Amino acid sequence: DDYPHAPWWTFNAEDAKKEGFRPNASAEIVGHFWHYRELVPDDFLKEITQTALSHLDASQVDMEMHDALCYLWLLEIEDLPDLDKVKQKMVAVGSEIVARDPEQWSGYGLRPLTLAPLPTSPLADVLKDVIQVNLDYEIEHQGDDGAWHPAWSWGSDGWEEAERDWKGVLTGKM
Repeated sequence: DDYPHAPWWTFNAEDAKKEGFRPNASAEIVGHFWHYRELVPDDFLKEITQTALSHLDASQVDMEMHDALCYLWLLEIEDLPDLDKVKQKMVAVGSEIVARDPEQWSGYGLRPLTLAPLPTSPLADVLKDVIQVNLDYEIEHQGDDGAWHPAWSWGSDGWEEAERDWKGVLTGKM
């Protein structure tokens, strides 16, 4: 909380206790724990992984996009328990929440390439009908500065620096 951040990225211990497991960003953090599992106690890794998988199993297909993006991180973990089940769920979720209409891509939402950035991505086959269209769209909308710009803003302290950083992240993914 002491550094520039989006207004919704604040932490309140009482709210966290009430809400329990929140996939955004907890599911992604579980993925990072798996990447560095040699540094994470086995019992803790098993517990937090089971919590994330149980929450995913109970989630609806119309999952909120930020939660889905965090769960996508888990698909990168080859030896994650129930990986096939996670893939099936995320394919179903991704198919439902991705914006397939190019007119929606200028706003804030999930584009096909966000969910399937590589031909080997788990959702690439499901989105193959719109991936080429999305690639063409991205090429056409590259900024004059050579970067791709975020379709969002939090418009308060720290956004100018964060926007510059996000342009780097988005451009690096292209």
